[in-house]
Amino acid sequence: MLREFAKKIGKMPVVAKDSPGFIVNRVARHFYVESLLAVEKKWATHEVIDELMRASGFKMGPFELMDLIGIDVNYAVTESVFLGFNKAEKFKPSRVQKDKIDKGELGRKSGRGFYAYSKNSFWIGLLMLAGCDRELTDDFIPFTTFPDIVLNLSLPENFSLQTSGGYRQLSSGGVRGIIVYRIDASTYAAYERNCSFRPNEACATVDVHSSGLFMIDSCCGSSFNFVDGSPTGGPAWRPLNRYRTQLSGSNLTITDEVIN
Repeated sequence: MLREFAKKIGKMPVVAKDSPGFIVNRVARHFYVESLLAVEKKWATHEVIDELMRASGFKMGPFELMDLIGIDVNYAVTESVFLGFNKAEKFKPSRVQKDKIDKGELGRKSGRGFYAYSKNSFWIGLLMLAGCDRELTDDFIPFTTFPDIVLNLSLPENFSLQTSGGYRQLSSGGVRGIIVYRIDASTYAAYERNCSFRPNEACATVDVHSSGLFMIDSCCGSSFNFVDGSPTGGPAWRPLNRYRTQLSGSNLTITDEVIN
């Protein structure tokens, strides 16, 4: 009877043995605990971890989700599982969370957690978690012609482009400038810095995140990958305009032809 009811409301019922955390909360502990450990050890920031998890297909990163659930609630569940498994080290609660709780920074409901929030953000977060469809309408992405840009990769200002994963931000070319990224020895990508979400907004400009792992518009919160400029987080649903590049010897030419 309960199984049928669960199916009717769109859930997938499973039978689990009675144990601390059952299935979801037990498995999810590592999603949170390992992420918190990475921040505690300064291996990565919580912003970078959230971005990477979203880029991997998660709707929200662990820190965004903790802020939505409530850091105090999440901590209490971890503590319960930790005690239920005889204080197994792998479930040990994080002091990063405990410090947040002691400061009263409980997430969206208190206005601050790992991030700062405005009024009504708790309900907005619930809608995000529910996976509501985006409204796939927006302003036309501006386009402008510009003369070919030729970068001599042997010059000092372009040394970063001699290594795969290197990038350079150009203030010239395009509508708001161009981000050049080296994918491999023979492949370079040149992306328009004009954000694809509400591109006519005054602040709709994309920069490379401080981690160097992705591009971000700090105004709308949209992030984009370097592989093809596709959005990986935030409200943007269209990729950044990508310009054609041609490599000849040590010269990289960027044209105004949009290829995506």
